[in-house]
Parts: sequence; structure tokens; C-alpha cells
Amino acid sequence: MSLSGIRGEQQASRSSLFRRLSRYPRGEANPRENRLTEAFAVVLERVPGVAAELVKEWTGLPVEQRLPTVISQRPTPQGYFVDLELSFGGSPGST
Repeated sequence: MSLSGIRGEQQASRSSLFRRLSRYPRGEANPRENRLTEAFAVVLERVPGVAAELVKEWTGLPVEQRLPTVISQRPTPQGYFVDLELSFGGSPGST
């Protein structure tokens, strides 16, 4: 993915709630699931501490108590999609 593609995803992740929820029209694989994923992404992205506590609960790993960068529907090289990617400090897509 190009740098401009990542920047576009980052901008999309900071879009308004209504824009994020309405960007999946009918006819896609499962627009209801995508809208639910977007709603969850907004909560993780904007409510302090929620994403860090979720990561800690699921993985046992402590993370910084700050708002993460949240990317939704990230395409993989195999043609699949990662529903949510959380980045605490590093750039999205880095490990």
C-alpha cells in the first residue's frame, strides 16, 4: 500500500461518526458488520483508556494509556481484510 493510501486511511479513521457509518453501501459483503466495526472503532479511538484496557484484557500486554490510531477494513496482500488495527505510538501497519 502506498504512503498516500495509509494517509487516506488515517484521515478516514478521524472522520465523523456518521461519515464512517455510512461509507459502506448496500451490496457490499456485509455492510451491517462493517458499520458495527466502524462504531466500535470510533469508541476505541475516542474514549480514553478503552482500547488500552481491551488490549490488556485480550493479550495480557500493557500498552500506553493514550488514544490509539485505529484503522478499519485494512486490506491484506491475500485479498482479505483486517477488521480493526490498533496502533499505540508507531505508524499504522508497523509491528
